[in-house]
Amino acid sequence: MNKKQQQSEETKRRIAEAAKALFMQKGYRSTSIENIVEATGSSKGNIYYHFKSKEGLFLHLIEEWNGWRSGTARSINLPRPPISCSGWQSNWYGTI
Repeated sequence: MNKKQQQSEETKRRIAEAAKALFMQKGYRSTSIENIVEATGSSKGNIYYHFKSKEGLFLHLIEEWNGWRSGTARSINLPRPPISCSGWQSNWYGTI
């Protein structure tokens, strides 16, 4: 992976982490793309470059969670989500 690709992946990861924190704190409905812009310092265009929509970003996080839960994440050395397994997903689903 070249430097530009690494930077792009790091930006995508940073956006996803900020969105995850906001979704947990405020709920899906109450979190806007503008909130994510403010939290990351990225532009709206940059967020939409990496994710087609807020829903697409949310689904990316769910897929990441499911990959970790199924063991796929461990097999490719992705870090474990830094939150309790029982709380965050139910919090998200409860606020959709």
